[in-house]
Amino acid sequence: MNDSLARRIIPAILFLFVHAFGIAQTASISGIINLYTPVVGFDGCNGVIVQDRDGYSVGDTVLIIQMKGAAVDHTNTAAFGGVTDYRDAGNYEFGIIARIEATTITLRDLLMRSYSIVGQVQLVRVPHYASANVTGRLTAKPWNGLTGGVLALDVAGDLTITDTIDVSGLGFRGGATSLINPAMNSTDFFYTMASGLAGRKGESIVEYEAAYEAGRGALASGGGGGDSHNGGGGGGGNSGAGGVGGNQWNGAGSLPLGGVGGNALGYDSVANRVFLGGGGGGGHQNDNRGTSGGNGGGIVLVRAGRILGNNRPIITDGLGALVSGNDGAGGGGAGGSVLIESGAIAGVRVLARGGAGGNCNNNGGGDCHGTGGGGGGGVLRISGANVPAGISAGLAGGGAGLEINPNSRCYQTSYGADSGRGGAIVAGLHIPMGSTIFPPLAPIVSSDTSICGGGSTVLTASGALEYRWTPARGLSCTDCAGPTATPDSSTRYFVKLTYPNGCVAFDSVDVTVLAAPIVVHGPDVAICPGDSAQLSIEGGERYLWSPASGLSCADCPDPVARPDSTTIYHVMVANRFGCVVVDSMTVIVKPLPVPAISGGGTICAGESAHLVASGGVGYRWFADPGLSCLDCSDPIARPDSTTTYTVVVTGASGCIAIDSVRLVVAPLPVVKGSGDTAICLTGETRLSASGAARYQWSPAEGLSCTDCPDPVARPVTTTTYTVTGTNADGCSGSDSVAVTVLPRGHIAARIDRNLTVFPGSGIRVPIVMESAIDLPSLDSFDLVVRYNPRVLLLDSITTTGTVTQGWRRSGGAIDRFAGSLTDRFIAPSGSRPGNGRVLLLLNFRGFVGDADSSEIPFSITPYTYRCADPSEGNGLVRLDSICGLSHRLIELVAPFRYALGGNQPNPFYPDTKIRFSLGLDGMTSLTIYDAAGKEVSRPVDSSMGPGDYAVSWDAAGLPAGVYYYRLVSGDWARSGTMILSR
Repeated sequence: MNDSLARRIIPAILFLFVHAFGIAQTASISGIINLYTPVVGFDGCNGVIVQDRDGYSVGDTVLIIQMKGAAVDHTNTAAFGGVTDYRDAGNYEFGIIARIEATTITLRDLLMRSYSIVGQVQLVRVPHYASANVTGRLTAKPWNGLTGGVLALDVAGDLTITDTIDVSGLGFRGGATSLINPAMNSTDFFYTMASGLAGRKGESIVEYEAAYEAGRGALASGGGGGDSHNGGGGGGGNSGAGGVGGNQWNGAGSLPLGGVGGNALGYDSVANRVFLGGGGGGGHQNDNRGTSGGNGGGIVLVRAGRILGNNRPIITDGLGALVSGNDGAGGGGAGGSVLIESGAIAGVRVLARGGAGGNCNNNGGGDCHGTGGGGGGGVLRISGANVPAGISAGLAGGGAGLEINPNSRCYQTSYGADSGRGGAIVAGLHIPMGSTIFPPLAPIVSSDTSICGGGSTVLTASGALEYRWTPARGLSCTDCAGPTATPDSSTRYFVKLTYPNGCVAFDSVDVTVLAAPIVVHGPDVAICPGDSAQLSIEGGERYLWSPASGLSCADCPDPVARPDSTTIYHVMVANRFGCVVVDSMTVIVKPLPVPAISGGGTICAGESAHLVASGGVGYRWFADPGLSCLDCSDPIARPDSTTTYTVVVTGASGCIAIDSVRLVVAPLPVVKGSGDTAICLTGETRLSASGAARYQWSPAEGLSCTDCPDPVARPVTTTTYTVTGTNADGCSGSDSVAVTVLPRGHIAARIDRNLTVFPGSGIRVPIVMESAIDLPSLDSFDLVVRYNPRVLLLDSITTTGTVTQGWRRSGGAIDRFAGSLTDRFIAPSGSRPGNGRVLLLLNFRGFVGDADSSEIPFSITPYTYRCADPSEGNGLVRLDSICGLSHRLIELVAPFRYALGGNQPNPFYPDTKIRFSLGLDGMTSLTIYDAAGKEVSRPVDSSMGPGDYAVSWDAAGLPAGVYYYRLVSGDWARSGTMILSR
């Protein structure tokens, strides 16, 4: 059996057995029904290490509960003892014992909550009943600092209460009186017990520390001890806070030095904690007549299907303190805690009241001594969202102690002591209990399986660090997670799993070996293509053949096979156990002849092809006319158009095969060359041809390539080129292209380099024809002239009295800012220029600029005769000598300087003003560009003198965005940015 399954089944059987027994007899319970042992550690494998395992058994329900361990404020102030962190104090949950080894009790389910040993954890055995009746007083072992104080029971059906359930005073213990010390006015919130300056604080969810165990400050839920001289102890706390203890002896000033009441502890359905009632603080004494604090109430934890209370009480009251003499009295203990999880409740009465503070009789004298504070009320926690009508609770706090000596001046007063506060009912209880099986208790191992004889299976285990399989017989490995098992007989394999935390689990897998079928089949067969074969096999109950193609049936013992080629048919034969044997039968298909035909492909129109067939012993051709023979292996084919020839080839075995060949008759290509053309001498042109896949040009002279479709031709004389084109089928055609070579001409012109001009005066600069025009004709030309615009200004062009008199200018422009002229001159119809005369005159004015001369580079390009070379030259005009000409650097002083002041407003719409200043005369431009750098406007483009300017620009009609403006005057330039918005 799988061990993990067993660990689930056995507790279930025990549970059913207990319940079956309970149905026959309701258990009568009384006295102490729980078993207690301290928890001394945890083994990390869901194991609880206890001090004593006696009385605990596998399958028992247990309660693990942490009694202490909270952290508190340690300042010497009124805040002393306030809970700063509950830590694990009050954590609790039910569990089921899965295994006991030595003093380690391993729980079946993963613990839901955390626990710390320093907080004094105990493990309580919880009896489980099908139904139970409380027939005598039911109680618990008193809390002794390690165990006790808890009554827990689990009833599946009805819990009937016909007697009292009482754990009063079994909770946290009251603090002792101080040592004898007559000191007075000790006001600190903590002392050592050895000091004798205060009574001991009541026991609570915090461990005692020697430096803080006495004094009036509360210790979490424990009441504070009375300070000297004769202060009363504070009451213990639980759900309700404890009352403060009475004042010190009136002879020392009646200062309020009684112990502070124990703090109220927080209860809610989220944190879901539970606590014993806090102990009352001890009184201070100097005459050995003080009293200790009262003990708090215990914990009652009941889980039942239904509770029939019969108005009998469930009591967990705190105990009151005893009467003191002429010393301080102790505080009362706090009420305990009652937790009830049940589906139905009727007639249940819960009492968790605080104990009364101790009275003081002053030994008959008239003085006043500290009385005890009352204990706080306990808590009732109930399942469900609301408190059911069938339950009532008394959770009042205990009263303050009184001065009971009639002679005392404080007679019938509490002398500063206070009553405890009432407790609370908290709904929404759910007693925690784990439901996730701890991994070492539930190893993940493959299920039992069966294999057929000779077969194998893979065993699997996971989640552990190490694995050990036994026996080794038939296993591929014994220390791996997944060995392959091939046993020759049925075998149970055991596996030991060791987890990373050292935990160990065991499980097993049964492998049953079943008998395989005995198979008998017929012999292999051989057939020709298209024939069939009968297959047969026996020895099983079910059959499955593969491949199924070509079979008459795939799940019968005797299918008919018609394979296209030799095929091995595998058959799976299964017997009644489901065991399968795989066998096979082969159907051999004798080969067909493999014909091969050569000679197919493409021929050009008018050509023939030699067809050759092979692969057999006989041949027969089928086709349209065009073959030299029909029963030979190698006829000559002369088709007029594309034709498919089919041949039937007979093999040596008599089988035939058919093959065919296609003979494509390709047309001759229509090659077309580029048209005839003309080029200038030393020029070039690109020829082109189309209509074919490959080309060959001739002659080769002057060609960049002879085997390309588009060579570059550079002939020196007029030449006719022939191109032969071949298509993809190898068929050829041709065409020719004539290239006429035209002679080159030349225009010779110049501008003099010895010209001078006086600044401020004008000068005519002639462009002179130096020689006869070496051109067949000249009826138009393009002229480009450049100059330094800061030295010369081109005013006009004169043609009167020149070669170009009467000519028309077309498309020309003078850019005075850049210093350039671009123009075209066109002669009247039928007119030609003469030779050796002035072509035209350039009219300049001179200025003092950034140089003493200006180069005048120019070019003249004939427009209509494309074989003429352009004429280029470079004239020069110098400034005539003037005073100071050699000193041209001028420092600008006020009032005028070059500056670009920006535009206002900015952003703007639709117009703005751009302000700037100029320091000298000169050509000036203001250009505006859009964000892409495209010019959109030029508000200024002229010669301007020195001064300040403001130019308006209207951007209406332009899109919103960023625009740039650039101011250039002479050599000075600046740029700015502006934004057009709408």
